[in-house]
Amino acid sequence: MATTKKNNSAVSMNDWLQSDLGVSVDCCEKLKLYGCHTISMLKACTGSDIEEIANDTGIAKLDKLRLKVFVADQCRQGLVQFIEMEERNALATLDEKIKHFQTMLQSIDSHHLDNIMLQSKQCEQRIHDTFNALHESLQQRQQALLHQLHHITDEKKAELNQNKQQISMSLETLIRVKQECHAMIHKPTSFNDIFRRKEKIRQKTNKVVLNMSSKHKNVLLADHGHQQQAMMGFKCYLNSLLKIHG
Repeated sequence: MATTKKNNSAVSMNDWLQSDLGVSVDCCEKLKLYGCHTISMLKACTGSDIEEIANDTGIAKLDKLRLKVFVADQCRQGLVQFIEMEERNALATLDEKIKHFQTMLQSIDSHHLDNIMLQSKQCEQRIHDTFNALHESLQQRQQALLHQLHHITDEKKAELNQNKQQISMSLETLIRVKQECHAMIHKPTSFNDIFRRKEKIRQKTNKVVLNMSSKHKNVLLADHGHQQQAMMGFKCYLNSLLKIHG
């Protein structure tokens, strides 16, 4: 494989020498035998090197002149190449700075900006989680307050219904007693029995009234002011449950 690569290089050099420089085939072979078998080696030669090689190998004068012209052109190009190298050094410095700032921009885009966006998303998620928890807590508090309110309301309604039933039963008793008293009054009675009838009506009335008074001593029937006071206390208690939302 290495031999094939070397032969290709030699053929390439021969073609180049003959086509570009115009030297003879004999010159090509003598340069190859001397050891100058690559274009790079020939470009590294000076005019005195060509003179020495030509004397040692017996290269024809015309071929030697053509080789010297090539070397002289290389020397002139070498001066231009030296100037280009200084310019390239300056451009290389600029390229280095450009790459440095490009790396900085990539770092900002790939790291710093991504980090900012990541932190922003984390904070946004934290805000959502916090307010979702607050909403859930408020909903639970709302349900608890409504449950407590309904419980209090049901208790008050049950209390009122119980009082209503007791009052209704007492009213029925009073009406029944009154009807009995009316029946006794309208019943024909002798003059001698009027005193016993009166005493019986009085005892029946006192008994039922006394019984009603003891049974309904905690029920305010006619005192509207006490009823309003009880309702105000009830409303104040309910408002205290909602004070945290004020």
